[in-house]
Amino acid sequence: MEKTVGALICLILVFSLVLIPFANADWNMFRADPSHDGVGTGNPVLTPAMLWDYQTNGSVWAAPAIVGGIVYVGSQDGNVYALSATSGVKIWNYNTGNPVGSSPAVVDGVVYITADSPSNVPPSGIPPPQYGYIYALSANNGDKIWNYTTQGWVTSPIVEDGVVYFGSEAGEVYALEAANGSELWKSTTEIKGSAITSTPAVVGGVVYYGSFDGGVYALNATTGDQMWRSFTSGGESSPAVVNGVIYIGSTLHNVYALNAASGTILWNYTTGEDVWSSPAVAEGIVYIGSDDGNVYALNAANGNQLWNFSTGSGTESSPAEDGGVVYISSDNSVYALNAGTGAKLWSFTAGAGTYADSDPVVDGDEVFVGCGNYVYAFGNSIVQSSHSETILLVTTPTGTSVDLELNGNITNAQMSLIHITTNKFNTSETLSFKLAGESGTGFSNITIPKSGVLQDKDGTSVTVLIDNKTAPEQGYTQDANNYYVWYTTHFGTQETALAGYGFGFSIVSIVFTKASSQSLPIEAIYGIVATVTLVTIVAVVLMLIIKGKKGKSSLENRLQDLNAFNSQRLNG
Repeated sequence: MEKTVGALICLILVFSLVLIPFANADWNMFRADPSHDGVGTGNPVLTPAMLWDYQTNGSVWAAPAIVGGIVYVGSQDGNVYALSATSGVKIWNYNTGNPVGSSPAVVDGVVYITADSPSNVPPSGIPPPQYGYIYALSANNGDKIWNYTTQGWVTSPIVEDGVVYFGSEAGEVYALEAANGSELWKSTTEIKGSAITSTPAVVGGVVYYGSFDGGVYALNATTGDQMWRSFTSGGESSPAVVNGVIYIGSTLHNVYALNAASGTILWNYTTGEDVWSSPAVAEGIVYIGSDDGNVYALNAANGNQLWNFSTGSGTESSPAEDGGVVYISSDNSVYALNAGTGAKLWSFTAGAGTYADSDPVVDGDEVFVGCGNYVYAFGNSIVQSSHSETILLVTTPTGTSVDLELNGNITNAQMSLIHITTNKFNTSETLSFKLAGESGTGFSNITIPKSGVLQDKDGTSVTVLIDNKTAPEQGYTQDANNYYVWYTTHFGTQETALAGYGFGFSIVSIVFTKASSQSLPIEAIYGIVATVTLVTIVAVVLMLIIKGKKGKSSLENRLQDLNAFNSQRLNG
């Protein structure tokens, strides 16, 4: 009896692990974690679709942090934003009153982020004193918990073991108590006043950073005492510390590898220009950008070049690696590269005059990056069966060309989760398009997320036209997040338009579903079946324990009955 029960319990545990998806690791801070390895743990974005964008009132210079399904990001407009990672809808914002050019660290329900005093030079030509500020905010609502002021602009913060670490352009590294902002210690570079724009890495009780005095430093994380200093050539690059080795770029064109215990230089690789980029290190390969316009992949053991990819422009952003894909920004573009060969998998280019200042970050199955005043989210396209190809024609009233990407096909048998995504389209025109598919009949809907469109001048609903009929004539509803248009489709050519006074599109992701064939998403059905099956198995085990039934044949009969029961539920 005990063996039977034990075996069934093991079966339940294994079954549960198969059915319950693994949680995606968060990107908590600058370069993902205190070691700065720049590596994600989700699935790579191979067939990109823009999920949403969010516009701030200033440039987004630094990479966001993503924790618990929320994107935390700063802007030069002085605000810290919390956005839904799924929709891009703003949850809250906090105005620091100063430009925010750092990446936040989000740990234990608190957002730590730095801001700098403005760099405006008065008519006298004498620049005012520069100050740096660090804030601790509630991750739930943005309420300020504490703040701290320093001399000189400051780096992004790193949080480890209840301590916040950051550097300043005044040549000082700070350690603050994360709970209340009290100063624990402060360390100064050997050449006083040498700027620190390198965000510290913290590994194994040691703080590592680079300085413009040409040194890479190691400090005791508890006391701030200097352990060693190694001369390279300094600069803005932040170190990555992996397997006892420090990898860091320099302003004299080099990438260095140093022994983390002693500071001994193990190797260096020379690029064609300064290296402001901070490295990502994954599977024995160092990925880093250079102002010579290249992304490099170097052997982490000896520094030998494995490949390089030319972006055509200085590459100062820092790469992120996830699932065999390297993401990096350059000029006004974001690139996804094969981590093994450097081949370009895809790229996204923002509007002319826009610069992709932010490092890309990865979380789960999505990539987030700042370009100009925007935060963008990319995910994998959902591709349907290719029974027949859908024709997509796009026009505006003035004949303006609008780029639309259709991922999937509309067929008579299957019409679900088809995404149509536009790039930037910020005019007051109507966007119209035609869909042509198989002949047949069906009752379908269009779901339009409100987060993807601008409202009318008075904030009322957007006008939706299908076959020149308004949405109410077709069947129209809405909730807090979406517009829903229900209509009878004959799978002939249908004219669809979205219009309104002063209406424009930011990023529009339109989902077409065939209600008659999919009343619940497949993920929901899968979860219901999994839950019912798991609960039923538990009930069988309890019945066996109570009734004392031991026979193997009896258990098999019950499992057969259970399978028949579940099959009947699914087919019914």
